[in-house]
Amino acid sequence: ELGLVVVFLRPLGLRLLGAALAAPDTTVRLLPLQAADAAAAQAVRAWGPTTPEHPDTLTAMVEQRAAATPDAVAVITDTDTAAAQLTYGELSRRANRVARRLVGRGVGPGDIVALQQRGSAEFLVAALAVLKAGAAYLPVDPAYPEQRKAYLLADARPALVLDDASLAAAETAAVALDDTDLTDADRVAPLTGDTVAYVIYTSGSTGAPKGVAVEHRAIADHLSGHTLAASMRPDDRVLLTSSVSFDASVFEIFTTLTLGAALVIPRDVKDFGRVSELVSRHQVTVVHMVPSTLATHLLLPGVERWRSVRWIPVGGEALPGDVADRCAAVLDAVITNNYGPTEAVVAASRQLVDEPQGPRIVPIGLPTPGVGLYLLDESLALVPDGVPGEIYIGGEQLARGYLRDPARTAGRFVADPFQLGARMYRTGDLARRTAAGELEFLGRTDEQVKIHGFRIEPGEIRSVLAGHDEVADCAVLVLDERATGPYLAAYLVPRAVEDHYRAESDSRLIATVAAYAQQQLPAHMVPAAWSVIDAIPVGPNGKLAVAALPRPERAA
Repeated sequence: ELGLVVVFLRPLGLRLLGAALAAPDTTVRLLPLQAADAAAAQAVRAWGPTTPEHPDTLTAMVEQRAAATPDAVAVITDTDTAAAQLTYGELSRRANRVARRLVGRGVGPGDIVALQQRGSAEFLVAALAVLKAGAAYLPVDPAYPEQRKAYLLADARPALVLDDASLAAAETAAVALDDTDLTDADRVAPLTGDTVAYVIYTSGSTGAPKGVAVEHRAIADHLSGHTLAASMRPDDRVLLTSSVSFDASVFEIFTTLTLGAALVIPRDVKDFGRVSELVSRHQVTVVHMVPSTLATHLLLPGVERWRSVRWIPVGGEALPGDVADRCAAVLDAVITNNYGPTEAVVAASRQLVDEPQGPRIVPIGLPTPGVGLYLLDESLALVPDGVPGEIYIGGEQLARGYLRDPARTAGRFVADPFQLGARMYRTGDLARRTAAGELEFLGRTDEQVKIHGFRIEPGEIRSVLAGHDEVADCAVLVLDERATGPYLAAYLVPRAVEDHYRAESDSRLIATVAAYAQQQLPAHMVPAAWSVIDAIPVGPNGKLAVAALPRPERAA
């Protein structure tokens, strides 16, 4: 029997037993699962090829493209007039004048400028002006509840806040200013690769969002490598599908503007019929989609208009194999599955989906150029192929950290044991590596989830709901439906129950708390289903007994 067990475990079991015999006092979890030479080989294999030479700043990359192709169309907005287009030269000149106006007000490297704007040509002018002045832009969705906007502004402490009205005023005041590119002599301080380019807030498990600060060198390196890997072309037309408050928009906007392609901006990405018409009218070639949104588009008649689309990069949540197969059957387009948290600058890996996937979840693939992907155990040792491990991301394409939060930064951005003096980001995501080197996503080590591409901590939502005067306790879960994908469900325990009017009381509580949630949280964090229960069920281990919760009612 023992012989059979040893044969079954080879080579992993024999290596583990050999390591235990060689060091019998070592804690079992610290025993190496791989030989040193195999671990070193995997560490090298985990890294994608280095990126080609490129400028150190995002600003310089955009300016180089504008100088090379000033008459090329940079932006197409969703109207029927000729004025709906901006060339690279026009966009650059407008941004340069506003940038000089910002510098005149003392704005420069080290500062943050908040942009309370939706995706539009005006947003691009404002964002480029901030970057050219040397400051970092912070997108704040105007649709956010007032309290959330107030929190972001109080936490980020921007030197200036711009909306469409104040941008228009700044452009009017700057009309006579020099419209050429700024140099360090024009700025209040030099702009370098170490300067922060943008700050984007993500959901926080403690109930408060956290600001991720990304430096110019990191995003410039990512755009250079990802453009190379994706084989985008200057004649591409890219649809802006992401909110500018999320990092996917950085890929959509700046991959386009550093390459010389055209960005097509819809009025409302949730108007699926209008989006399909826009794709057809402007011959859009690249459409980035969250899998659940792509699945919805594939069910609608308008998808037949997508004949011009040649590439669909997918990301933001797990890609079901049946959605990828349906897309391949309906559209003549290349599909790539992309993975990466905000802290690792948009996308750290990509998988070309070029064959039927069936019912599985599509792998997240191989690292993009210049990125290191490691699968590590609790002791930061590399795990062998086929063994689950936590994803750690290394390389230059990492955020600086969390804005003014050194403790949380130190907990997530840790020393890279494979590269002297380098850092890596602990993602909290679990995966295993196939024999081909591809990563299969397995889930989270914590409660963080992604719904329709938005990164969400249910704990943040729970803390808001629990703050309502009529809520004694609550729970927030993620449930799933085959047709529409995952959604948020809230369970409320009322402080007082009127037994004779329980149904009416429950309905009133749900309506009251739902309205409260809409005032406190962005739309994507408001639960779609609600239920009132007598108490939160707890299992023998003291944890939430999910199976004991009823199926909540969901709005049509």
